[in-house]
Amino acid sequence: MKKQLLFYYFICLSVLVSAQNWSPLYLGDRYNYQLDSENYISNTIWVDSLKVNNTDSVFYLNRIVKNCFDCNLSDPDEFIIANQEQFMQKRVIRDSNEIYHYIGTTSFTIDSRASLDQSWLYDTLQNIDATVVAVGEEEIFGLLDSVKTISLSNQHIIKLSKSFGLIDFQNEEGIYQLKGIENRALGESIPDFFDFYNFEVGDVFQYQFENWGLLSIMHSFYKNEILSKQELSDSYIYEIRRVRRDSFDIMFEPNQVNFSETEFTMTLYNTISRPTNQYNRSLIPEFYTEDFICNDYPVFQYMDVFLDATDNRVTKKLGPMPGNLEFFETVKPYKFLGNSDTLRKDFCASLYSHIYKEGLGAVYNVSEILDNRVGLRLIGYVKNGDTTGTIIPDELLLLSNSELERNTKLNISPNPSSGIYEISYEASRPLSFEVFDINGRLLWRRENPASDSFLEIDIEKHPPGIYLLKVSDGNALKTMKLIKY
Repeated sequence: MKKQLLFYYFICLSVLVSAQNWSPLYLGDRYNYQLDSENYISNTIWVDSLKVNNTDSVFYLNRIVKNCFDCNLSDPDEFIIANQEQFMQKRVIRDSNEIYHYIGTTSFTIDSRASLDQSWLYDTLQNIDATVVAVGEEEIFGLLDSVKTISLSNQHIIKLSKSFGLIDFQNEEGIYQLKGIENRALGESIPDFFDFYNFEVGDVFQYQFENWGLLSIMHSFYKNEILSKQELSDSYIYEIRRVRRDSFDIMFEPNQVNFSETEFTMTLYNTISRPTNQYNRSLIPEFYTEDFICNDYPVFQYMDVFLDATDNRVTKKLGPMPGNLEFFETVKPYKFLGNSDTLRKDFCASLYSHIYKEGLGAVYNVSEILDNRVGLRLIGYVKNGDTTGTIIPDELLLLSNSELERNTKLNISPNPSSGIYEISYEASRPLSFEVFDINGRLLWRRENPASDSFLEIDIEKHPPGIYLLKVSDGNALKTMKLIKY
């Protein structure tokens, strides 16, 4: 991540000078906390506005989105609630005695100037007391600092650092531990645009792209190789070599295949609105819907930030994770209900799903508007000479007769039929068979080993029409029409 070191130096200096007051939080700091039950940073907290009221200072903290489990128990993802507090609540009032009052769904008080063995009333409603039980020094972010340990009468523990604020905070959810302060370049930072799109010369990215229309479908496989890289203060500039294979399946017409090999310049600009710059559970406005069914209104998704255990990469995704990344699935965005903070999935709006991975950029983007669905999926990549997933050789992308066409003999009968199709084939590799309707919805799927030579497809329960059979051997793709009367 890019660091403006000189700016951070002055911020650090001013914060450390003011830190003599043992403040739990400082204006301008952006804190990353991890709940002990999570495997990555779960909460990013900062003061987004400040108000002075006589001798009191009121710090308003950033808000997040939460699921509304009480709204619909059968589908907890149908509703979300915006403008919700995190464990530090919605606002913090600092009075003239340097006592901090946390106000929100629950309320509690921290006396930042309390000395060893001094006690105070921490939570009035639950009658919980707080006592400073230890004062000593600990190493935090590689720096030695004074730390107060506060014990609550409900057995919870809080730790307050003189220079870094709350470093441990325990409540009913668990223990929140401070993992980093982003603006001071201390500890762990949430990856941003420059981390997600930081590619190196020699990196290769293999994508699968599909565009489903009412009467046609386009399958594409294209591969990007990074030839050169230029890093500017607000962007990356890459020279890219692309090898691409497009297959067009138009109803009642023969399949068409196009091939290309090009070199081009791609500039990726860093902007505040980029999804890769957002934080966990932040509410993100999506596209506007405008069609003959829906009126114009904004719809939203929320950002999830997590460490993906499958590849150990920080991942950011908008909306719930699709059930299977092997297929192009979409999720509905949310719309506010009136003037409330509650949002509900909008079944009239278009569909979107976006997933980004650190060092790989966009790995899964799909959108659906009316009868058109567009999807992009990263299926393989090469970084530091190591290959992950599927990389299709240039000769297969550029040859008109693919390996699948050369090595596979396939016959369908009867076609048209009432919905039962018998497929006989000879193949040198295992094959996957998928049946889609003309809107791109997956209806049926099966994988057969190369030793098999017969397959039966049953779509009798579906209405008459045109269906698409997609056959793949992992590298190449063949699409055929199934006609049901």
